[in-house]
Amino acid sequence: MIAPPGTPGAATMTTPSIISRPKRVMNLSERVRVAVANAKAMGPCRDVAGELKAECEKQGLVFCASTHRAEHYFFMNMGRTFDSDVCPESEDFDFYAPAVYEDKLGLTMTATCDVVDEIGASREYLEDWMVRTCELIDRYQPKMLYFDWWIQNRSFKPFLKKIAAYYYNRADEWGAEVTIDFKHNAFPLGTATLDIERGVLGDSFPYPWQTDTAIGKCSWGYRKDNEYRSAYDCITTLIDVVSKNGMLLLNVGPKADGTLTEAETQVLSAVGAWLRINGEGIYETVPYKFYREGDNAAASGMFSEGEVDYNEHDFRFTYKDGALYAFQMKPSEQIMIRSLHTDRCGICIEKVEVLGTNEVAACAYAMRHAAAVLKNHAGIVNRFSFCQSSDRSFSGSDGMFIYRPVAFWPL
Repeated sequence: MIAPPGTPGAATMTTPSIISRPKRVMNLSERVRVAVANAKAMGPCRDVAGELKAECEKQGLVFCASTHRAEHYFFMNMGRTFDSDVCPESEDFDFYAPAVYEDKLGLTMTATCDVVDEIGASREYLEDWMVRTCELIDRYQPKMLYFDWWIQNRSFKPFLKKIAAYYYNRADEWGAEVTIDFKHNAFPLGTATLDIERGVLGDSFPYPWQTDTAIGKCSWGYRKDNEYRSAYDCITTLIDVVSKNGMLLLNVGPKADGTLTEAETQVLSAVGAWLRINGEGIYETVPYKFYREGDNAAASGMFSEGEVDYNEHDFRFTYKDGALYAFQMKPSEQIMIRSLHTDRCGICIEKVEVLGTNEVAACAYAMRHAAAVLKNHAGIVNRFSFCQSSDRSFSGSDGMFIYRPVAFWPL
């Protein structure tokens, strides 16, 4: 995961006290485990989530929990249309149940997604879903509770309030900062974090938000014939998202033995190497008053992602502690940032740096009639993007620049 809420560089959200505490759901120590079909009791006979949490904490990573159980109400229901173990008589039905089948919960399910008042889940199922979610909260104390779709359906609304109140109040007891991730309009803005699956928002957003995507283009999990995003594509996506007040959740699909593919490993290593140099312009930054310069931009909305054909005129901006960071999305020897000229009133750029060099002399700066012009004398253009910082700041390595001015007034 890159820049999750509550970590350096992420836009953080104060845990909202949106609802008074509901009737307390018993802690795990007070009740019998709810989930019958679980990896501890069957399959690998190991607490997979618990082991992952322990390793995340050992490695200094933030542990988050993802739950897709809401749509489990119907997701396996096509097994009801032919002879299979998706039936109440099956000893494995707890794994599939309830697998409700009817026309509007068939193959397309469009109405249940688009219309909030369409057919929803039964109260019995919703109560079971709520208790299972609270079990997940109590047992693993995740810093993020990620929900997939269908919880935007009206039938879930009263239970979402109870789960949110329970989770946020439990986090207060733990002394932890947490957030809930949601899609569509499941929660009011400001009470949880909006998630855009395999896509981005088209502009800067006043609330922290998140995109979730994967290095693999064809699947969230492992498949032999998968196609993979380049490190450049992942890095430019990260920059674009952060410049718009967002966070990037980056998925990898492990093989059956738990190892990652060579392609994914190379991408993660490249992103990590880039962040070690340019993370200053990512972590703990906020959006600038305009997030971009240039004509090329990612499409807006869910499932709209694709590699953007950036050129040397495309920039993204972030801001922190008196420094403006300008990322050139496709490296070039001479950098011209026109928006700093058109918005120059009151701006005093005292110093320009390239991140990773600590050498102000690496760039020569001039404010000409049409643009702020920088010359990369050091030839610092790596395989990927880099950032230049102008004090008001720009900094860089690998083809993206950030400017970091020491004094830049007004903000």
